Amino acid sequence: MKRVLSVMITLALCLSMMTACGGSSGSTGQTAGGDKATDPKDMYTVTMVYIGNEQPDMPKVEAAMNELLAKEVGAQIDITALGWGSYQQQLQLMLSGGEKLDIVPVLMNNANSYVSGGQVLDMSELIDTYGTNIKASLGEEMAKISNVGGYVFGVPVEKEWYTDSCLLMRKDIVDKYGFDVSKITSLKDCEEIFATVKENEPSMKIIVGAKDTGLLGQIGHSDVLLDGFGVLENGGQTTTVKNMFETETYLELARQVHEFYEKGYIDKDMPTSTDASQTIMKAGNAFCYASPYKPGVVEQDSLATGYELVAAKIQPCEPYCTNNGVSFVSWGIAQNSENPEMAMKVLDFMYGSSEFMNLFNWGIEGEHYVVKDEQKDIIGFPEGIDSSNATYNLNLGWELPNQFSLHIWEGNTPENMKAQEEMNSTAMKSKGLGFMYDYSSLSNELTALSNVQSEYLNSIVCGVADPDEVIPELNEKLYKAGLQKVIDEKQRQLDEWLAAKGE
Repeated sequence: MKRVLSVMITLALCLSMMTACGGSSGSTGQTAGGDKATDPKDMYTVTMVYIGNEQPDMPKVEAAMNELLAKEVGAQIDITALGWGSYQQQLQLMLSGGEKLDIVPVLMNNANSYVSGGQVLDMSELIDTYGTNIKASLGEEMAKISNVGGYVFGVPVEKEWYTDSCLLMRKDIVDKYGFDVSKITSLKDCEEIFATVKENEPSMKIIVGAKDTGLLGQIGHSDVLLDGFGVLENGGQTTTVKNMFETETYLELARQVHEFYEKGYIDKDMPTSTDASQTIMKAGNAFCYASPYKPGVVEQDSLATGYELVAAKIQPCEPYCTNNGVSFVSWGIAQNSENPEMAMKVLDFMYGSSEFMNLFNWGIEGEHYVVKDEQKDIIGFPEGIDSSNATYNLNLGWELPNQFSLHIWEGNTPENMKAQEEMNSTAMKSKGLGFMYDYSSLSNELTALSNVQSEYLNSIVCGVADPDEVIPELNEKLYKAGLQKVIDEKQRQLDEWLAAKGE
């Protein structure tokens, strides 16, 4: 597959060069002589889709983007929004339907199918040739980390990559009872706090959350190797693939969560709730919820909930980086791109241009945002504008190519953003970082395993079920559904990958 699609890239690049030599500059962004086109109507238009809401002023912002691209790259761009509820189906139709498409978001759980179906190009050679800004921004190691068996399906977003976990607690309640959250290092350490709140605030919900992740699902502990059916323990500091539901760390956490549920610390509505934790907190009768931790999450969620919050760290291992964090979303090039070379040039430009990234994410200065603190690079809405009437406020830094090149929205700080960037370098790296297994031969087993897991997971992560009774039953069904086959295949591929690296 890799060899076939590498040939496809080569042919596409050759056709682009042949077209340029023939003088049809409209599809290449170059003149007949090979120089960069100077007239926008002669430039290649890169078609890009993102996952998010449409913005009323996108045409106006896009025009400003195109002015910049024409000057710096010799290209134009046409951007389309795909809503979260329908993006997967829409993007699949676009990739398989043959319509013009260049830069596409590749979420990690879709990568295998896009690669096996030949729907995205292997970008390895394109990165080598045109990825100057990408390599400078991400580093050589991370530039090609989004790959399956060496087939590079995309370039990861530069954002916080690490896994860390915390409970976000209302500061007024913490201060009222004199709690010192800086001493908390585990979920168990929180028991005295919860007992005090339950006794003195009997009408308050103590731990809230949604049914899909509950409490346990928000606590990092292992490299889940994409799907959790076979993991590397302790944030990936081992190379032995194990059943997550048989690891001592998971069992201890599950027992602790169940104990908290039995004691009334976990909201009884959690197993059926679909509301975001921030929404529940904002309603005014909740004490805390679990969240991924990053510098700035306290300020961010304090604004979202309307309560000043503090963070208590509860992860049973140090912060760690895995492929699930680094490659959660990557930017790929569709196989039906008419000019992969120019698409790559535009994508690389995004990683290096803060001006372009700020246009994309925040819009036009003075109209969609204003500078609040020039020295700290803090921006916010203009007077009379807020999230309810804004005509452009994409606010998708986590999805767009380079989050760290963006202005900082008020409520956050440059210190937080710097700390996030530094954490990417200092967090321990899973021994499986850079490895993504090919599950194309395991589709039947993975479907069966997902069906079995869905029967039990909600009750475990929310604490309703006694793990010592339910997890053995779950494991028995998982093994009958093919778990060992999946674990063995993951281990085989991981061993080969490690051996190829000389480890």
